[in-house]
Amino acid sequence: MGLDYSNLNHEKQSIINQDGNILVAANPGTGKTFLLVYKYFWLIEHGIKPEEILCLTFTNKAKKELEDRLLKTVKEKALEVDISKINVHTFHSYALLYCEDENIISSNLLRYSIYKFLKENEVLNYADKYLIDTIVPKMENLIRYLKSFGMLPEDVELEKVKEFLEENEKYTKEEMDKFAEDFIEIFKHYEKIKSSKGIDYADMLIEFLKLKKTPKFKYVLVDELQDVNKIETEIVLKSCEKFIAVGDKKQAIFGFQGGSILNFEKFQDSNKFVLGENFRSYNGILDYAKEDFISKTKEPSHQEELKSLKNPEDDHFEKPVIYNLEKDKIYAGACELAKQLSEDGKKVAIIARTNTQILKLSKEMKNRKIDHSSTYFSASEDAKDNIVRFLKGLLSNDLNDIRNSMFSVFSPIKIQEAFSISEDKDLTLEKIFEKSEEFKKLRERIKQWKT
Repeated sequence: MGLDYSNLNHEKQSIINQDGNILVAANPGTGKTFLLVYKYFWLIEHGIKPEEILCLTFTNKAKKELEDRLLKTVKEKALEVDISKINVHTFHSYALLYCEDENIISSNLLRYSIYKFLKENEVLNYADKYLIDTIVPKMENLIRYLKSFGMLPEDVELEKVKEFLEENEKYTKEEMDKFAEDFIEIFKHYEKIKSSKGIDYADMLIEFLKLKKTPKFKYVLVDELQDVNKIETEIVLKSCEKFIAVGDKKQAIFGFQGGSILNFEKFQDSNKFVLGENFRSYNGILDYAKEDFISKTKEPSHQEELKSLKNPEDDHFEKPVIYNLEKDKIYAGACELAKQLSEDGKKVAIIARTNTQILKLSKEMKNRKIDHSSTYFSASEDAKDNIVRFLKGLLSNDLNDIRNSMFSVFSPIKIQEAFSISEDKDLTLEKIFEKSEEFKKLRERIKQWKT
């Protein structure tokens, strides 16, 4: 039994039947993962072996979704495919396959090394809370951003950087230049500390590109191309004979991690398609979204891609109701509207862009005594990592596990104290108990449960 392609719309059939390099601009809700699954099995049916195809995604969530759909299709359609040879990876898990027994270090090391350098060298005269909550995260993101382009401290041309720095209302040119120098020293400090402990996530990609001999697949399928950074783009092109890349420039949200729509240019040697038939929303919403987006962008390619965005099966043309609120009234307004709608017997969902916004909405709901549930943090990889890290610290006697758990969001130990405790080279469990009675109680409670 094979797949039936006759029920696919014309857009998808054209892409699936096309050989060679393919670049797809996939508008929201147009079934790009569905397309990749069918294209994958079309390749299999045309003589490409599973081990000759590599699927790369940007996030673990996207990887799981694509992998689950491939496996489900094999099972439901009784396809003769060896599922053990299906290759679906994030860029990092793919690169990690070729990192020889390297120890992957926690992101806590970068934060700690920044904080420690700032304090020991008295770089900034700020309170610990401001350093930890504001300065350290910004410097961490900047270092990660530079490394997403494969840049290390020695690659930064400091004098050229200084040429771009200008005096502003808060800082003089001399202060800006000095901070640039300090930033490079912090970057060097981190790389030096890290070198004796292992590699970080950016290093995985950098080390992969240094390989003299890399694996070569007949086809590499790439999902979420708009979020792929420069190094990841190079990994795709280095690993493939032909590619099928799917993404949407209009949905690019990972610029802070190096993701760039400029990387679409690297895939221009291809047959180009647009997915425009949406199956997620009705046309009232799609029309409003198109008009609003086009009015705010002058990018011709965005406007061209949006021309075909529609739901061909929808005959419901009710226009969405739009509320314009001042910025400081958005949370209160959203909560009040949700309350009114729920009192009318309707189920209501409030969608926010960030976890922080969800947290603020939840607090506003509590203040207004509105019953609700929140997905804050629950669906993120960070949540899983924090939970695992914290539980290991409660259950393990390994001081490294305990140290890591202190930096979890669930830890009863304040972040400033966690940094201070971690500096102790002769740290013991008893010393940690002395610093945090609450942590000691949690450990003892766990011990009682185990017995």
